[in-house]
Amino acid sequence: WTAKGYVGPQRCAECHLGTYNDYRGMAHPYKLRPVEEARIAGLPLPDGYIWDDITYVIGGRRWKSRYIDKDGYIITMTGKNRDVKGKNQYNLADGSWTDYNPGEKLPYNCGPCHMSAYSKEGHQDGLEGIIGTWAFPGITCEECHGPGKTHVDAKGRGKIKVDKSSAACGKCHIRGDKNKIPASGGFIQHHEQYNELLASPHKAMECVECHNPHKPLQSAIKAECSSCHGDVAKEYKGSKMEKVGKTCEDCHMPKATK
Repeated sequence: WTAKGYVGPQRCAECHLGTYNDYRGMAHPYKLRPVEEARIAGLPLPDGYIWDDITYVIGGRRWKSRYIDKDGYIITMTGKNRDVKGKNQYNLADGSWTDYNPGEKLPYNCGPCHMSAYSKEGHQDGLEGIIGTWAFPGITCEECHGPGKTHVDAKGRGKIKVDKSSAACGKCHIRGDKNKIPASGGFIQHHEQYNELLASPHKAMECVECHNPHKPLQSAIKAECSSCHGDVAKEYKGSKMEKVGKTCEDCHMPKATK
């Protein structure tokens, strides 16, 4: 990967420390972590496992964590004798263990969306359960900006990719056909923000007009609804809706996602 010009996020931090620190606070770099990094995060392990049984941890930053075994497969059997189907996904919100594809032999085939510079060829670390290889686990700077060696060697004057289009975000934030909203069981499926954008009146806008792509979710919003909809904001001010604590998002962006 070095031969292909990838340098790693730590090199980016040498000049862009503020942006790097913001990035480390978001979920992107934690989509996939090698066990050496994940084990110091304080995550619990599935019943019957020790850290020596794990190669990678999927997630574990905000919502959930899943675990990859020594052969590269996602762990779906737990218990002292590995005879319990499920109880293999840890939910950070409430500390519970739930079932994720219980009992299946489940390869890790998450494509380019959980790692950087993904190639579908081969098996990372020679593990048969991992489909493809990558330069770095997790979503790092170069997954969006491309190989950074030329930029670094030229001390910041070399070219680096800056794509502000919503399609750039949509490369990963999509599920199925971009022209359909994927839903089942009464909920919109997750990872489909690009689908929703294209189905909305805001489809001509770019994600980065409202979201800072380098910041964690809680602080990423850089434009509120009132930034564009000032007339509606004036009507809302002092209304019954405001007095009872209802926000724009409660009605126009209801929580309907799985």
